[in-house]
Amino acid sequence: MINLGFIFEKENKFAEARSLFERAGEIGHFEGYRTIGTNYLNGTGVKQNFSKAKEYYKKASQIGCYECTYFINNWDEVVKLKKSEK
Repeated sequence: MINLGFIFEKENKFAEARSLFERAGEIGHFEGYRTIGTNYLNGTGVKQNFSKAKEYYKKASQIGCYECTYFINNWDEVVKLKKSEK
């Protein structure tokens, strides 16, 4: 499911990809939620939205994503870094 989502992303089929990532997260695969969070953080296929990114990172963290836990615990720095990349 996750891999198919990445294939859809490469084909710029972001709605289809997001649907698969969302379903993956719902059944316990944190990579689905993490990917949606990263898409919001970077503005990939969606408008950049830091609050939605954090929301999805929290969901991923709750089901075992340690990287997402790190991002949440250092959120101000993550946002500052992303803003400085522009």
